Amino acid sequence: MHFIFGERVHSILKPFHMQRTVLPWVFVLFGLIGCAGVREPAAGPDVPPPPGYAPIFVNKIQRYHPSVTAPLLRISRVQLLDFQTVRLSLHVLDSSGVLYTGIATKDWQRLICEVRAEIGGRSVSLPYRLGEMTSATTPRIAVALALDHSGSMGEWRARILQQTAARFIEQKRSLDEVAIVKFDHHVVTEAPLSQSPEQLKSQLQQNGLLGFGGYTAIIDGAMAAIDAIAQSSAPGKVIILFTDGYDNRSRTSVDSLITRAKRLGISIWTIGFGYNIDEDFLQHIAAQTGGSYQRIYRTNELNLIFSSYYSLLTNYLTLDVNLKEYGRHRLTVKICPPAPATETIGEAVIDNTPNVGSSAILNVYFDVDKAELKPESKPALDNIEAMMRMFPSMVIEVRGHTDSTGNSQYNLRLSERRAAAVRTELIKRGIAAERIRAVGFGDTQPIADIRTPEGRAQNRRTEFIIFHK
Repeated sequence: MHFIFGERVHSILKPFHMQRTVLPWVFVLFGLIGCAGVREPAAGPDVPPPPGYAPIFVNKIQRYHPSVTAPLLRISRVQLLDFQTVRLSLHVLDSSGVLYTGIATKDWQRLICEVRAEIGGRSVSLPYRLGEMTSATTPRIAVALALDHSGSMGEWRARILQQTAARFIEQKRSLDEVAIVKFDHHVVTEAPLSQSPEQLKSQLQQNGLLGFGGYTAIIDGAMAAIDAIAQSSAPGKVIILFTDGYDNRSRTSVDSLITRAKRLGISIWTIGFGYNIDEDFLQHIAAQTGGSYQRIYRTNELNLIFSSYYSLLTNYLTLDVNLKEYGRHRLTVKICPPAPATETIGEAVIDNTPNVGSSAILNVYFDVDKAELKPESKPALDNIEAMMRMFPSMVIEVRGHTDSTGNSQYNLRLSERRAAAVRTELIKRGIAAERIRAVGFGDTQPIADIRTPEGRAQNRRTEFIIFHK
């Protein structure tokens, strides 16, 4: 059973089958015709989906019970909370579309039996903390629907997409905000962000492709959706981006879209319809912004996928996983339901390599008042060595810190010696000396309460900051 489908079958649904780079002669053609005259050819009726196509759409929500014989695990979002903590949004459901809740209770925490990561050719077990959000407890969200209205949609499919948007508005929680953005080669925010179903439905035009029907500017449409929700005070901000084709008219780059979405904490959930889509493109946007991706083939699945996405956005488990190392992790979460049900896993990839200018904790250890590295520091030293070999031009600064007990001058010298010990060890391992600086700050830069044992423990730390990558 798959939740993301990988077939790349190219058909004649769009005669101008273009990827994100538009050929120069097309620009000449647009200039001769003028934007007002540009129409993208409409696709015909639905084409049968590929063999094995078996999508799962959430159609019911109920409490989990061990009698469920075939629970499935889905990871819909991956969010890096800080360089050492990743939050996975998990869903346990079955092939009939039932989404289960009540799993994070004490009785059912054992359902998740393993969380591991592959990094640097090794597989390690990771500690985690489990929680649960339901539609009654999930904080308010602002959702922008970015809807493809290019010519290939055709009049009848565009109207069904608009009816789907209207049903989405009707089904939303009263506290959630929605905005509607339509795009072809131009972009219109038809319904600005609002909590009012009446206002939203009065602004949503259910008139097919009237005023649209041109070529496809997916990135520009998503950028307008960001504009629509960026100023919302809602704790969660999401774009649901629907398209049936390739981007052939955007003026903005996909990297700019992803950078802006990440900076504003906006996740983009993408939907690809039919055969003639750029699946890698849509998967990339979703993965990079902490969203989800699904592909559909039938027009009557439009309402199912939008409703399913909303259920997943408002009902999920949170799995906060502690990452002990830096780099690209392939995470595996396994659930072990009671027999006769079988084990199942979910996978996700996250890269927590710090950015240039960012400081991160280096988990090295010293005895009290000592500057000799303890043996249990080896995994952290192995990890930073591997990272510096992966990025041959990387330059770092190791920073030592102490708590506020004792003499400040002594603390400063101790922190300098500890930072120097890390630098010396990395040089012994073959890292060029000029790539590593060592600085001590003593007790001058606390990050926690200096009056409590817990706070002082946090202040006794070794960090590194990347100056060049």
